[in-house]
Amino acid sequence: MSSRYRSTVAASVAAATLVVLTGCSGEGKPGAAGPEGPTASTSASPSASSSPSPSAPPALEGSWAGITDGKPVGLSIGQRHAVVIAGAQICQGKLTDAVTLRLTCTDGATQRTEGTVESNDGTTLVVAWKGGPKDTLKEADPGPSGSPTGSPSGSPSGSP
Repeated sequence: MSSRYRSTVAASVAAATLVVLTGCSGEGKPGAAGPEGPTASTSASPSASSSPSPSAPPALEGSWAGITDGKPVGLSIGQRHAVVIAGAQICQGKLTDAVTLRLTCTDGATQRTEGTVESNDGTTLVVAWKGGPKDTLKEADPGPSGSPTGSPSGSPSGSP
């Protein structure tokens, strides 16, 4: 798989993760914050709001990309939240412990709703999905950090 392909999948997963984590954090539960804000039944104790969100194990944090059954698959994990994009399917949820993913797919599919990390060497992650496929994913190249510093190939130097 080419670095450019992994970067494209990583960017797609990152964008979906951002939408999921910022726009859907209430997950439709009563009393959860959503587009309309918190409902009257929402109450947070000071201790719950002051403690930071637990993070996923460092080796799992980040974006992963691969191809399973001929379709591109991307997985992004951050602060125990997880998003999988497999073909046109988007699933989101949580990393419930160091090796278990519990997700809900937007189209109601169940192939990637309960996953177990079978192996992870820091560059290759293997996730087996109960009743579904086994994804072998490579760490996605996040590309350069920050804003672009160089001109695209073929661009005149000194262009604004």
